[in-house]
Amino acid sequence: MQLYATPDSKLLYVADQGELLGRPVSNEVYVIDIPNAKVISTIKVGKKAHGVVVSNDGKSVFVTNTIDNTVSVIDVASQKVIHTIPVGKGPNGISYWFETGGMP
Repeated sequence: MQLYATPDSKLLYVADQGELLGRPVSNEVYVIDIPNAKVISTIKVGKKAHGVVVSNDGKSVFVTNTIDNTVSVIDVASQKVIHTIPVGKGPNGISYWFETGGMP
């Protein structure tokens, strides 16, 4: 549904919500190696992965899980979920505040 690149433009994280066009709800985030245009990892997160954003330092990825009412935190180095944070009902998009304002 949404996608976001790391600050070094090497990796692209893509949240696969599923559910559209009769597809089942998904719980996957795809990691794409941008220079080689290749999926290098699939990470299981909560149900109906929707919003995704990468931290300013490129070490963490945050994904909203609309049905589970959570945000998954992915460690970029290990490509694994390291935290699941309960949030309000139906989280959708997500943003990351940069001290300098806007995107990196």
